[in-house]
Amino acid sequence: MSCISKLKRTLKKCISADLTVASIIPLITLAIFNPFHKALGVSPSFELQELVNENRHWVQAYGNSELHLRSNYTDILAVDYLSNGKTLNVTFWLASGFNKLALATYNQPYRNISYGMLIDADSNTKTGYNGADYDFYVESTDGKLNAYLYQLSSTGGYRLIGSAINYSESFANPNVLPGSVNLHLDLGSINNPSNYDLLFYSAESYKSNEVRQFTN
Repeated sequence: MSCISKLKRTLKKCISADLTVASIIPLITLAIFNPFHKALGVSPSFELQELVNENRHWVQAYGNSELHLRSNYTDILAVDYLSNGKTLNVTFWLASGFNKLALATYNQPYRNISYGMLIDADSNTKTGYNGADYDFYVESTDGKLNAYLYQLSSTGGYRLIGSAINYSESFANPNVLPGSVNLHLDLGSINNPSNYDLLFYSAESYKSNEVRQFTN
């Protein structure tokens, strides 16, 4: 069984709020950091890959209610990714884009949406959090857009490597259907791994409850 398969099975059993938060965007282009499907990396370049998220399975990360959660804005249809060896470019394709009404709803207090990727930089399940060495995500909280890159430890600890707080981006693009989220990660920020695995996810929380969706 591959490292990513083991990690995915473990994550579904013991998801921690340490690796999550939220972001709300139909079209986001983030180019501040350097990113579990197999990708080859010093870091090598590779052409466009597409991952179709066939199961679209939701996991209760914490809390016991799905009320006001599991929206189309965090329902991942597919993920495209490619790299020139220096930057990993990822596009999340979602079941729905954001309109003004949805934005008003998700900009309310206690509501978070995020899109991110867990990165196994050494194909070793004994390092990092259940094999994930890094967590890179963009989130929207109370209408503010933030991005974070964390290094994860097998002890359960984590260290912030980089962040962009309350940066300015267009939340809604009415010309993009379905909705999409774009992430750009500088591979130098994770030491240019020669091989790395990727696991993509979305997260949506309201008050004390959160659900997550992982790619296949």
